[in-house]
Amino acid sequence: MKKQAIMVTIIAIFLSSAYFYFAFNESSPNKDKKLSLYKEKKLEQEKNRKGRKKTPGSFHYLKLFNGMRSYPDQDIQKDAYAIALEQNKSMKHTKNGEQWASIGPKNIGGRTLDIAIDPTRPDTIFAASASGGLWKSINGGMGENAWNRIELGYPGLAVSAVEIDPVCPDTIYVGTGEIYGYYESYPGVANRVTRGMYGIGILRSVDGGDSWTKSLDWSYDSMRGIQRIKIDPSDHKAIWAATSDGVYLSEDAGENWTQMMDIPMVTDLIIYPDLPNVIIAGCGGMWSTGHGIYRSIDRGITWNKFNFTSGPVTFGGKVRLDYSRSTPNIAYASIGYSDGENLGATWLCKTIDYGLTWSVVNTINFADYQGWYSHYVAVHPDDPNQIFCGGIHLWRSINGGTSMNVYEGTEADEFDPDWLHLDHHDMEFHPYKRNIIYSANDGGIHRSDDGGYSYISCNWGYQTSQFYNGFTCSETDSLFAIGGLQDNYSCIYRGNGYWDRVIGGDGSCSAMSQANNNIVFASWQYLNILKSTDKGYNFSINATPVNVGTVNFISPFIICPSNPRVMYAGGSIIARSRDQGLSWYNLSEFPVDAFTECPAISMDVSRQNEQKLYVATIPIYSAGKVEKKIFRTDNGGTSWIDITSGLPRNKPTDIVVDPNNDNIVYITFGGFGSNHIFKSNDSGTTWINISEGLPILPGWSVIPDPFNSEHIYFGNDFGVYFSPDGGSSWQLFTEGLGDGVFAMDMKISYQDKKIKLATHGNGAYERKLVSSFSGIQDDQDLIADSYKLYQNYPNPFNNETNIQFRLDNLSEIDLSVFNSKGEFILNLASGKFNKGTHSFSFKADKLNAGIYFYKLTVDGTVKDTKKMTYLK
Repeated sequence: MKKQAIMVTIIAIFLSSAYFYFAFNESSPNKDKKLSLYKEKKLEQEKNRKGRKKTPGSFHYLKLFNGMRSYPDQDIQKDAYAIALEQNKSMKHTKNGEQWASIGPKNIGGRTLDIAIDPTRPDTIFAASASGGLWKSINGGMGENAWNRIELGYPGLAVSAVEIDPVCPDTIYVGTGEIYGYYESYPGVANRVTRGMYGIGILRSVDGGDSWTKSLDWSYDSMRGIQRIKIDPSDHKAIWAATSDGVYLSEDAGENWTQMMDIPMVTDLIIYPDLPNVIIAGCGGMWSTGHGIYRSIDRGITWNKFNFTSGPVTFGGKVRLDYSRSTPNIAYASIGYSDGENLGATWLCKTIDYGLTWSVVNTINFADYQGWYSHYVAVHPDDPNQIFCGGIHLWRSINGGTSMNVYEGTEADEFDPDWLHLDHHDMEFHPYKRNIIYSANDGGIHRSDDGGYSYISCNWGYQTSQFYNGFTCSETDSLFAIGGLQDNYSCIYRGNGYWDRVIGGDGSCSAMSQANNNIVFASWQYLNILKSTDKGYNFSINATPVNVGTVNFISPFIICPSNPRVMYAGGSIIARSRDQGLSWYNLSEFPVDAFTECPAISMDVSRQNEQKLYVATIPIYSAGKVEKKIFRTDNGGTSWIDITSGLPRNKPTDIVVDPNNDNIVYITFGGFGSNHIFKSNDSGTTWINISEGLPILPGWSVIPDPFNSEHIYFGNDFGVYFSPDGGSSWQLFTEGLGDGVFAMDMKISYQDKKIKLATHGNGAYERKLVSSFSGIQDDQDLIADSYKLYQNYPNPFNNETNIQFRLDNLSEIDLSVFNSKGEFILNLASGKFNKGTHSFSFKADKLNAGIYFYKLTVDGTVKDTKKMTYLK
């Protein structure tokens, strides 16, 4: 009996262990099913693609993203960021005592461009996130909550570079602006491909990141960007910057800057410790003028270009550089040919004479189609022959680049958190423990403790994932949501900060049946849809519509709330399913001549009527002069009504139907300098501009409160805004979001009356709806003042600036300018003014430079005074 009892116990332990292994280990059979259909479809697509050029997802993503942000302009407006920031600062916050709370993902990192390790405290690491800000770890990136976001004081920035002063490690320099091509060398609509989030130059902290000031101030030219920051090893006050506009040098720790080279798109620099007058610069990005490798022997006063006779004679990608710390005369260059649209070579080049001459040592195409976007060469600090070449994959050589092999640790297991993500941007070595190496890539940060043979994830708590529009949450289960991430698959929230990654590719739109949350849909780029019947644990059903014309990189599909068996999806042709995606049939074409060039970007359907659908379309880049169109169908797509009239030329980004009244519809727009949210009360027959009072930034998302239709939430590049009165006024709704977030999408969780926010760079958040507070709907504190005086722009200004104020009612006003002593200078406006925004130009060319004030009086009461700075 005793032996039988022991055997029973052993068997029980075995079965229990097996259960937990297969239930929680990422190598379980379920994981293979997650990828099976995805890989099958990808192989089919690759077979069909043979013979055609390959363009990477990163290229298509930036192409779509920047086109929506800038159109109809060719690029973002130079001063748009600075103007919007001043407008944002003048806005009031919603008074309800609530804050946004993070819900993750805390285990999935987003695109990371640079890493810096404190040389005196090597467990202190800073990470530069492409659209999620600056992050800091004080425990080497290890542990469950290893990272904290560092507030810079400026929302919407791409942090592209970070460097720590080796002598005064509390002094930190941060470069901003993610740029891959120079705006004058890659003209036309294509130059939109080359830009990520905003740049305002270089910021500096002298207290370890607690506070920041502008060092190289490009606030009024956010089209420029910083590529790399390097500190002279022989003089820690000499700071060099590789920028989209050339090479800059500060010799006083960032107080003042001098341009040392005007060749555009400088992507990397070498400053030698033993020859501080010798500087190497790598230039290139989208065929930028003068691309190549340059050398200066007089500390940047003059430059000479090295002329290759073969290999990288010309190229469309970028140049990355590194030198041997143990043998400084040896350095390497990684040069990519591809500009994203054209394939080509990658050249690993080497110099043994401080950059005087260069030779090609290897032509393994490790950057391939990402030559414009993500690659580098890193030299081991103690061995000039041991180098790492990051591109699509991570390669390693132990013989100076003569031969290389892929070293990535956990391979071919894309759901393992320790899988080393593709598309590499930077590598840094521990200053003392040389076997510890950090890698920055499109999946965040990874670390090797064995010299690069294996890697582990450092993404725990590094909340930088980049959601696309198409996020979905359950209305009956507040702990269930799904969304798609840039180059990081789709992911599912199940009530904790660690989300499940599912299927593959660039995670795109998602949907779920609100009648049965076991029915879940996820997709990857170009409208490839998979279906799950077990709440997203397995995606085993192909639900992709076919023959829907041209599709966008991120294409929409939805489930009808009134009949969850009915779905709509599509591109330039909309398809409908009556059996939850098992079969599809195409609806009639949109009533436009060039419909194939204008695919859907967003859609929404009535909650009361499955036949009533709204669709927003945008032109693709080959579309020439084709404009966007907005359509409505009242009969399930048998016929379409063009409801575009009355809307701006900008590209639509989101369209949402009021859940209680399908005649009310909202639409948001990208672009700058115009209006970004409109409302219709008659199904789109007429449109009302409700953008008044919002910063002039691209809008991305809108959601009305189902419990109070007067309450509207709007998202843009800086964060979320709330209107308590149907769009007549707006307030900041950003408490708990730090500097701010890129508010890509919003959905309502009906069960707990919360709004869920999916950001492009900082994961997801949730917050109680304003209407969820008892009596809050009638709280007059929510109603904004009946006036607004905006900050002048530009500010500081030279000779002339613009001053605006807004009135919500007919009012008697006085707008006057005073000097710093309070003495009257000039009256800009006085008398009765109608409701609306009024703008006046103030010319100061006959005044002395200095501080001035302008004061707005409304109906006999001084309402606001603002300061402006005149620089002569």
